[in-house]
Amino acid sequence: MSQRPEPPPPYLTVVVPSRNDDHGGGMTERMVACVHGLLDQARRHRLRGELVLVEWNPPEGRPPLASVFDWSRAEGFEARVVTVPPELHRRFPHSDKVNVHVLAAWNVGIRRARGEFVLCTSADVLLSDELARFLASEKLEPDAMYHIDRTNVAPEVARAAATEDRLRACADNVLGVDEPVRNEFPPGLGIPDLHLSAPGDFALLSRTRWHALGGYPEFDTLGIGVDILFCYLAHHEGAREVVLRPPMRLYHIDHSRNWGSSRHAVERVFYEGLRLKERVPRSVRRAFAPLLLRLFPRRKSRWEALGIPGLRFSDVEDYIVDLYRGRNRIPPNGPDWGFAADTLPEAWVSASGRSSSGS
Repeated sequence: MSQRPEPPPPYLTVVVPSRNDDHGGGMTERMVACVHGLLDQARRHRLRGELVLVEWNPPEGRPPLASVFDWSRAEGFEARVVTVPPELHRRFPHSDKVNVHVLAAWNVGIRRARGEFVLCTSADVLLSDELARFLASEKLEPDAMYHIDRTNVAPEVARAAATEDRLRACADNVLGVDEPVRNEFPPGLGIPDLHLSAPGDFALLSRTRWHALGGYPEFDTLGIGVDILFCYLAHHEGAREVVLRPPMRLYHIDHSRNWGSSRHAVERVFYEGLRLKERVPRSVRRAFAPLLLRLFPRRKSRWEALGIPGLRFSDVEDYIVDLYRGRNRIPPNGPDWGFAADTLPEAWVSASGRSSSGS
């Protein structure tokens, strides 16, 4: 009796980190819309791929993450859940205050991805049909780093009954499109103005390039801005930026959030909203930043209130400038990044709803 041939490896791996605790308020609803939408579109557009859900630090007393979704939609698109148990979560600083280390969770998925290309994204996004169709066309280039603008849509989009209804609702409930982050770097260093509108919601590179870069840098501080830093690191190492334009869209289902601090707010409102970056030299802006912070009431983010350190956007700019000057200060990950040396519980989920466990 001949053995059953192994199926071909997937073309695209989509990595989504999350946990079943409804974090952020309404997260379960947004997460279901995201995963069901991806599975529906993969089936409709014949996207040859796999979904890797990274369940980070599962909360006690809650059902497993896999139980949230209708896996009958997964026909032709493989899905598995990789679990990072609490004992591994506790290896990270501030593990008692931060439930999910998102960058490290993406790294877990990247290390275990089987696709030729790997898309790291969030659990509260929807792909336009044009974007899903492009991914299914298998025209991605191995030397490219793909970026796309983020279109924010109202929370009620997630409440529509079907994926088609949600996508139609997106067009009618647009809250705005995030403009790319504008940076100003010293001339002569070859630092490009990368098109960074949603690097934390859409990072698409070949698996080979992800591994060559060692995944996302895993800072001991809160990783705000590390997604931007990673994009410049990838460019510095030879990745060519490709921007995906409309009608391809990445829809982000909006939710209340307070990730940044007053430092971030000052930099964004004064330097970006008033276009001061285009008019005032970087050195002058740095000199006046403390004054701006004194003039406006300081409202701590919830991370600052918990005593968790974080990067400022100006810190990220300094790392990037040093990188292109030949002094790379970005902390490298070790060879076992993504818990490569650890055996993690892994469940493969079939369209019948049954799952098989492995490691």
